[in-house]
Amino acid sequence: AFHTKKDFQKYTKLLTLSNAIFYTIVQTAKLNNLDVFKYLKLIFEAYTRSQNLDLKAYLPWNPTVQKICGK
Repeated sequence: AFHTKKDFQKYTKLLTLSNAIFYTIVQTAKLNNLDVFKYLKLIFEAYTRSQNLDLKAYLPWNPTVQKICGK
């Protein structure tokens, strides 16, 4: 429950930002001819395991990502 209008506005802004980030990840994967589901699975699993936090390793144009998630 929201206690104030400001709480609701903060939540709305956060939700909007989260959706924009997710949409950008999906569209970037598509533009790089990746299977979106495989790509999301790869980055979320890596994040939850805290494996190789070097973000460059998970960019959609990375050759390893292309090999794992390519169509």
